[in-house]
Amino acid sequence: MNLTLETTNSLGQRALTGGIWLIVSRIAQKGIYLIQIAILARFLDPKAFGLIDLANLSTLWVSVFVYTGFDLAVIQKPDLKEEDVHTAWWGILGRHIVIGIVLALLANPIGNLYRSPESIMVLIAFALLQPIHGLISPSPVLFQKSMQFRRLFYLEAGSSLSGFIIGLTVATIIPNVWALVIALFSTYVTYLLLSYYLHPYRPKWLFDWSCFRHFLSYGGWILAGNILWFFCSQGSSAFCGWMFGITSLGLYQMAARFAMFPSIQLNEVIHSALMPAYSMIQVDKDRVSKAFLRSISLASMLIMGLTALLSLGLPTLLTMILGVQWLEAVSLVPAIVIAGGTQALLRTGSSLYLGTGYPRSQFFIDLVQASAMASLLFPFARLFGLFGLPYAMIGGAICSIPVWWLGIRRCTNCSMKYVFTVFIPPGLGVVTIIILFFIGQTAGISKTDSFLNILWHLTLIGITALGYLKTIDVSQRIIPNYSPLADLKRLFREKWQHGNITTI
Repeated sequence: MNLTLETTNSLGQRALTGGIWLIVSRIAQKGIYLIQIAILARFLDPKAFGLIDLANLSTLWVSVFVYTGFDLAVIQKPDLKEEDVHTAWWGILGRHIVIGIVLALLANPIGNLYRSPESIMVLIAFALLQPIHGLISPSPVLFQKSMQFRRLFYLEAGSSLSGFIIGLTVATIIPNVWALVIALFSTYVTYLLLSYYLHPYRPKWLFDWSCFRHFLSYGGWILAGNILWFFCSQGSSAFCGWMFGITSLGLYQMAARFAMFPSIQLNEVIHSALMPAYSMIQVDKDRVSKAFLRSISLASMLIMGLTALLSLGLPTLLTMILGVQWLEAVSLVPAIVIAGGTQALLRTGSSLYLGTGYPRSQFFIDLVQASAMASLLFPFARLFGLFGLPYAMIGGAICSIPVWWLGIRRCTNCSMKYVFTVFIPPGLGVVTIIILFFIGQTAGISKTDSFLNILWHLTLIGITALGYLKTIDVSQRIIPNYSPLADLKRLFREKWQHGNITTI
């Protein structure tokens, strides 16, 4: 069946169902990971996490420079053939072998650059992990393209659970950085095995050079964009380790793990659910515009609300969870939450650009953002210390808003007035959250009973969330064509009660 001929009903239903399963999958996968990290934080010191973070960052730095974009090209290609999938698999395998070789060669120079000789063996272990990663079946990409997100949930949750169990077991025996390394190996090996168990794909000696060139052409802009986006999202962490040391890197990354988790995962869910949907309707600009307006209304409501709630509510909870040795990391959380939320809002156009075949738009957004952030990192770090790093991220994101709008204008028929109007109700909702939260803190109960304080804190978060949703609900009655909550309720009601969807 030609994917471009999907009916609106079918596409909307699959997008909704896929979005639900993606949310469940991301919560399961990353939730297990964060629980694991929170427990291991009681066993390991910030330096151990700094070493693993340096290895992660180094791997990602090498990865972005040899990124092929084959996975996204497979999703975007409307007339996918068997040889296309095999070509992509061989290309991805070759990429990971190159990453492993380069990472092994750079292990010693990186260790010297960060004044951390103990990181060299950890980097070599990450290099050995790359061939395992490359052998993974293309099933995750195929599940995403066909919107079979339930199987993707099984894959991601199963592998995360394996890493969780192995990591905690090893940490009780060897409480150092190698517990984290072994947990990561367990996760990837399980992911590899499940990827073939859940999908019938098996590698064949098929390689189409014309397909390879087409994928490279599509992925070229994504490669350039990914280099810039990686700098935008992880450049502050790399700079942190170089300027402030490995222990500070561990503290900063620990804060970022929890602070940026909701915005990153929400952004990934939106992107993964909408990119294949946009690719199916990319020839119909009116349908693309309609879908984008609804998606950005919902995305802005969720991202801005979560950002406000977490920046105010998360530090108190993390103080109890992580312990006193991580108090400096906890103090960084509000600024990092706001930086993550700002960047997530900026990425709302990513699925639109890639799904409609305009990856260059995302490249130019990332170019402006990375350039602005690079110019701010050093002076902000000198002025504000670790706090200056998320401030530089926020500044870079704000500078790229005009380019974000130009990309949307190219891909849709949306007017600037309506697109920017959808940010007003969440903005008012954020003001509501701030007012309710500080009133609740002022009226806080016992300062001596920690259990009652935490209970009240959780209750207060719930009250402010309800106040936020009420603000959105009132806005729906005032602003024409603005109805994210009503659309969400209607989609769920039609999906679960009647089994069909009337609009995308």
